[in-house]
Amino acid sequence: MGPRRKAIIHYLKNPDYRNQRILVVSTQVVEAGVDIDMDIGFKNQSLLDSDEQLAGRINRNLKKEGAELYLFKHNEPRLLYASDLRYKMTKDLAQEDYRRILEQKDFDFLYQKVLLALNEWNKGLLNKNLASYLLHLQHLDYQKAQEDFQLISQKNISVYVPLVLPFNDLGQANFSADQLLFLERFCPAAIGPEGVDAAEVFAVYLALILNPGEQYIQQQILLKQLQAIMAKFVFSVFDSPALRRQLAPFIDPEKSEYGYLYLLNWESLYSVEDGLNEQQF
Repeated sequence: MGPRRKAIIHYLKNPDYRNQRILVVSTQVVEAGVDIDMDIGFKNQSLLDSDEQLAGRINRNLKKEGAELYLFKHNEPRLLYASDLRYKMTKDLAQEDYRRILEQKDFDFLYQKVLLALNEWNKGLLNKNLASYLLHLQHLDYQKAQEDFQLISQKNISVYVPLVLPFNDLGQANFSADQLLFLERFCPAAIGPEGVDAAEVFAVYLALILNPGEQYIQQQILLKQLQAIMAKFVFSVFDSPALRRQLAPFIDPEKSEYGYLYLLNWESLYSVEDGLNEQQF
């Protein structure tokens, strides 16, 4: 969940803990937009961009000696990047070119290959390419344009966990002052001594959807504000038929018709500290 991620980053950046030895085990979410400074990094090779991003989290301020990044090949990143031209071009690179690009920041070398391949693809008359995308726009077929123009083809499932989230975690506030004011006004039952009750927040969400009232614009504004709070109780996983079958016994089917899979009996399956417990499947 987002709040837990923010709390951990806040903890890592706290000067009081700088002298502790901390091991961070993470997905690639740590690679983008995270201002932390670590001494050593270990990473399974994937995209060059991704490898470079993790390198930026090591010896970030150039004040340490002996800080290093170790790249290794443990498993193929094909599942995530099979259709990504950057992955295909990186896979064909010689090891010396791979190393040189990272050491000299010569990413133009890789992207020239990617752009040349894209230009060749766009010349194909039968391909779904830039020309077909522009044709959808000329015909004002925006839905078709959206379907064809996807930056990320992998779909995710948003799972809503009706837990009680504390106001603070590892010294980091989970809710802004404005969000707490919003809850006090529109969802007072959600605020308790231990934190914010996600089940009560979801009840207000359902009420807004099922009973919109006459003020449509105002309802949409409230929904946007409420969804920003709801995002704190949501985790995302890659969508697949197998995962949906595994999650099915834990899902409330009626409440899961409104944009989220609503998790039942979540205590045995999920925790804020440890995430999803797949051993329960």
